[in-house]
Amino acid sequence: DIKIAGDLAVVGVQDFESSFGLLILDISDPANPVELSRFDQESWQGVHNLFLHGDRLYLAHGLNPGLSIVDISDPTAPLVSGFWQHEGDFSNVVHDVFIRDHLAVVSDLFSGLVLLDLTDPDTPTMLAALPLAEGIHSAWAEGDYVYCNQEFGGWKQRLYVVDIADPRQPQVVHSFGSDPPPQGPILGPHNPWVHNGLLYWAYYEAGLRVFDLLDPARPVEIGYHTYPGFAWSVQPHDDGLLYVADGAVGIEAFRLNEPAFAIRAVAVDPPVAIRGRHRSVDIEATVAPSPRRATGHIAQVGIRLNDETTVQPLHAEGRTFTGSLPLPPDLPTGRHRLHAELIDDRGHIYPYNLPYDLYPERDLEIYSETLAEGWSLERGETAFFAGRQALILPGNFDAVFEARTPFDLTGYTALRFAFHPDAVEDFSAKTLETLAVSIGVRTVQLGFGGGDSLAVDLADKRWQTVEIPLSTLGVSDADLPFKIDSVRIFGYLKKVAYIADLALVAATPPIDTAVHEEQANARPAAFNLAQNFPNPFNQSTVIRIDLETRAEMELAVYNLAGQKVATLAQGPYPSGAYTFTWDGRNTHGAELASGVYCYRLKANGREQTRKLILLR
Repeated sequence: DIKIAGDLAVVGVQDFESSFGLLILDISDPANPVELSRFDQESWQGVHNLFLHGDRLYLAHGLNPGLSIVDISDPTAPLVSGFWQHEGDFSNVVHDVFIRDHLAVVSDLFSGLVLLDLTDPDTPTMLAALPLAEGIHSAWAEGDYVYCNQEFGGWKQRLYVVDIADPRQPQVVHSFGSDPPPQGPILGPHNPWVHNGLLYWAYYEAGLRVFDLLDPARPVEIGYHTYPGFAWSVQPHDDGLLYVADGAVGIEAFRLNEPAFAIRAVAVDPPVAIRGRHRSVDIEATVAPSPRRATGHIAQVGIRLNDETTVQPLHAEGRTFTGSLPLPPDLPTGRHRLHAELIDDRGHIYPYNLPYDLYPERDLEIYSETLAEGWSLERGETAFFAGRQALILPGNFDAVFEARTPFDLTGYTALRFAFHPDAVEDFSAKTLETLAVSIGVRTVQLGFGGGDSLAVDLADKRWQTVEIPLSTLGVSDADLPFKIDSVRIFGYLKKVAYIADLALVAATPPIDTAVHEEQANARPAAFNLAQNFPNPFNQSTVIRIDLETRAEMELAVYNLAGQKVATLAQGPYPSGAYTFTWDGRNTHGAELASGVYCYRLKANGREQTRKLILLR
């Protein structure tokens, strides 16, 4: 790593054969740099990344733990002036450090993000630690936000936006990713850099990705360049050139043709399509001019699905572009990609991409009377038992149902099957040693004795329904699209049992508005607004209210500025318990940005308010 301040350049060196760490140079004559000093410590295993802040160096070693601080007020005689390491349960493997004013943003490679106060430059004080499951590789702080990521992970690796307006309470307000160009798998993101309202991300063999920060909490990708290289880091220069340090070919220089206009939002109706019900989706794309006064005109705004090459033009209505995109009748269920494209008068294409889900109309019966199309039973024996075609579970069993092609679980919520002990056999409480189910690479072990949906009752000689929520298997909305190639049922059973009617349970199809309402007949005892579930949420969340008497009521969502952004219900309601499913869109159908919102129930002069978190 190299950092420069005025006539001083500091080079971090990581030589695994020695402890060599720092080289300090005078570059007042850039063509003839002069070595001022070399510096290392026996405990170091080199310097992986560094940050030059005033007359201090903050060193991330990447291997040995913690953050070293070096005083270079005399660059010919540097000395260690401090050290910091996390005293909690973080890994302390510091991969990167970024400093803005007196705030240091530390990337813990295995644990997350740490914020330090550098008022005393040699004795950092921890303000907050934000755990992130995959850890953080590198980060950049700009204004009230930090843009950070873990390395690798391919196209699925998320890039995070962290709100640090209150550095003692950082929170993730948005996660996003870059969309693949026409090429194969990649390693994933590497280093970010922010300059003049644009976020640049070096993406290894996916090249250079550029995002606009007009809304700093919600970056919008406005361009990319891929080339046969290995983009390690990027630095924009004031002359308009972008210099990419490439691990394969050296230094590459690019110039960004910034769009005069860019797509800022795309609204889709319906928000989720149901196969067999919806034949097209309505699109509304909103464009806005560049805040940096780039010149040019819009030639066309269009939309396409997945890897289709044909772009459906949208019709201009001022700065709004509308149209309809047909859905192919043979389009499989799952998570797809909508690619909106703005083409300018120079022929440059600027993307805006978003996921779009096609839900199944009904459950997928993998194995009932017959096998579902595209599925096969690769291991296991079947028989007709107790009125049903069933899979036999004898002794050591290991049955595998295989999908011909990877199957996308988007739009499914659970795996369900019927279980029946052999009525002839005498099961004891300890007869069933193990019964486990795997979907893809994730496994859940069932109990026995009855009492919940993840257990079977060996004393009940009837067909019992077992339903395993996909969330129990660790499949969340954030994982989608999550594809599987098999369902495996295995374990050890001294006696014989049977499994029938193996199916994936379809999610309840949402209605074609932002809110889905259901009423329970029971009369509640009190006025109540329940906490939404799930929370945080990505695609939809459920809010329950209780009205003990008939009421003129309103249920609405507000941003933290107190502005109403969505009305979920309004008008006279009889007494009862109601649930409302909300998809995170405003009253006009546009997606709301990630963040904290309040939802408020008002009825007959009373009100209750709770908070929810929307995470895109």
